[in-house]
Amino acid sequence: MELGIPIGKGVRQGDTISPKLFSTALEGARRQLGWDEEHDWEDDSENICINIDSKILTNLHFANDIVISANNTTDLSTMLNDLNVVGKTIGLTLNLKRTQWTRNSFCDDGPVTLEGEDLQQVDSYVYLGKEVNILNDLKTEI
Repeated sequence: MELGIPIGKGVRQGDTISPKLFSTALEGARRQLGWDEEHDWEDDSENICINIDSKILTNLHFANDIVISANNTTDLSTMLNDLNVVGKTIGLTLNLKRTQWTRNSFCDDGPVTLEGEDLQQVDSYVYLGKEVNILNDLKTEI
């Protein structure tokens, strides 16, 4: 038996089904992207993104908070635009004003773009209610 649940922009955020539906839809979109599979990234080094025990980690996500990791701004722009295209197929779009990026000293200083618009580069960002910065400075959290 197939159960169809019509979802529109009217699903209330406080509703208990809302986060489950969103997570399910986003997981389907993420799988379409194939970020957990082998990729022909622009950077040919073996240490693409974050390498943990030979497992390549390109993204962290919890509900609608997503962190994407890439070795260069070109790959990051590609990943963001791919996510946006796949997201649009299920009715989700990335908010240009809330999408930010940061870099460490190993990353190039080129622009990161989404739909042709340069995204804001920041020194720190908030993920799951905690400030994250490239220097791992915890003073703001203490």
